[in-house]
Amino acid sequence: MNQCPICKDNEADKKNAHLIPWFLIKKSITHKGTGHRNTEVSFTITPNDFTKVFLGQSVIPENVEDLDAWADLQKEKNDPYSRDNLICTKCEDKLSRLEAIFASEFSSKNIKNAFALKLESINGQLLYTRPKYSFSLYELLIQSIFYRCSIGRFGGSLLKPSIEKKIEENLREAFKIPGFKKLKASDVISVKHSFPIVTSILHELETDDTTEGFIIGGISRFPYFIVSGRWIIQFFEEEKHLKNPVERLYGLTTKIKAKEVFDKVENVSHLILVEKEFSEFISKNIIDDMVARKIVGLQKNIRDFHIHKFNHKPDAYIAQYIYQQYFVHLKEGKTELESFISAFLDLKKL
Repeated sequence: MNQCPICKDNEADKKNAHLIPWFLIKKSITHKGTGHRNTEVSFTITPNDFTKVFLGQSVIPENVEDLDAWADLQKEKNDPYSRDNLICTKCEDKLSRLEAIFASEFSSKNIKNAFALKLESINGQLLYTRPKYSFSLYELLIQSIFYRCSIGRFGGSLLKPSIEKKIEENLREAFKIPGFKKLKASDVISVKHSFPIVTSILHELETDDTTEGFIIGGISRFPYFIVSGRWIIQFFEEEKHLKNPVERLYGLTTKIKAKEVFDKVENVSHLILVEKEFSEFISKNIIDDMVARKIVGLQKNIRDFHIHKFNHKPDAYIAQYIYQQYFVHLKEGKTELESFISAFLDLKKL
């Protein structure tokens, strides 16, 4: 068993350690959004692969009306949002303390109430701050999420090695503090390496179905980002990257200017509350982007499989025919894999 990369004292023995804190993902990945452990019903959607489903241990046919519709999907053997043997149990317990404080300060109740307050506005979006919540604990929690996603290779997330090591050092030194697991939100600790952070949350829509939320680990570096249901968290390597971010975050950056926000929230525990109409715009862009990526992936798979089967690329007509037939079979109720195979078999009709 490997050594825990954080403390470097214990074996990395922790099983089922979540890469993104449970309170940030539980509504999106559990049956009917209950948030109950072992009731996960989540789908992995990637451009170049067929959709996979992960079902928690407590999900049984008589409790899930739609289970038959998922029966033919490829099954995820392991929870895509957790990993075994990344860190040790003791370090996981200390991470849990950071998570508990964050979850309490930014609880659903607090956020819902905040949307109704007359708060300072930045380009039409509300700025919600928690001055009594120590920024050192807030930033360490955010850093730990990106660190865990990086070492767990979640969704292509991969921090620059030097950044990963700096966060590792921050966690190691913090976890040496006596009584760390009893820290309060107001306690200030030393964090040697700081990085710009901007944390936002989308408005809860009237027709919101939390189970339709996406959990996305971005592969971008400018900034690194994580989308978790309604949460969108940005992490920058350096302040100079705030001015001209490469990643547009599904349109979020058109109104939430990272540099402008950071100038107001530097060293302050904060949350940008995205107004309703703009939240709808971003949510639609996320879906549109996922669909576009899926289509590009499907077209690539058609080309690659045609080369594998016939030793040459399909011409434009053939490629388009297979593509159209794929959706014909999909509408008939076939699985993605069955539709893909059937579309190629339809070539015999030409």
